[in-house]
Amino acid sequence: MKLIYIIISIMIVLSLVSFILYFIGRESETNSILNSKLDEKFCDGIEFEPLKNVCQIAFSKDIDSCKNVERGYDIKCYEIAVEAMDVSESICENMRSNYVKFLCNKKLAIKLKDPELCGGNINCYIELASINEDESICENIEFDQEKYKCLAKVIKNRDYCNNIEDEIERMNCIGAVPEEVSDCKIESYNYINFDCLSELAYKEKNSTICDLISLEELKWTCIINVENDLKACDNAPDFFKDLCKIDYLKNCLKD
Repeated sequence: MKLIYIIISIMIVLSLVSFILYFIGRESETNSILNSKLDEKFCDGIEFEPLKNVCQIAFSKDIDSCKNVERGYDIKCYEIAVEAMDVSESICENMRSNYVKFLCNKKLAIKLKDPELCGGNINCYIELASINEDESICENIEFDQEKYKCLAKVIKNRDYCNNIEDEIERMNCIGAVPEEVSDCKIESYNYINFDCLSELAYKEKNSTICDLISLEELKWTCIINVENDLKACDNAPDFFKDLCKIDYLKNCLKD
């Protein structure tokens, strides 16, 4: 009888191991499917030619080709091409324009967790501090209102914003750590902070907040950031479908 119990116990253990390995395999398969979506065939679903070019350049990683993209879409091309690249100090140093060099250094700063590579750029410091949850990085920011905004965002304490005298600047600070939609509005100025609405929508995982953004491009960027699902782009107006798909691709490259 003992031998039978031992055999049964072994069979149960082997079944559990097989079960676990099956799900590990399924997870790997899911990741493989996700990565397989990110090939140049993805660009076939983009109809507007300049954005299709941006998409193709992202996969080719030929950032120099962005200069041939129709004016007005070249900036988006550089942004997404840098996301697709494996950056290094030498690559960033050889970038031709200051803007592209900044994009490259910002990505490298985040990759290496090195604030010195931000080169004085406030957005770079804030993003790096937030990702690493390191408020000491905020000390690199020269302007007090932006420093308080950085601290509020990293420490998740909006009391820092009370140190800012200017009302709009103070509300912009609060907008970095919003708790409700009213944090994104200054009624007396008829002012709405779209970045604040995007931040709140992402925080609450509620894309309906994005509908309060009146600029269509920013609204759909907000929606795709929250939903992180290509199907969300199906609901966008025709032209904005393609912009939405480009934003989805950019998010996938970041991941």
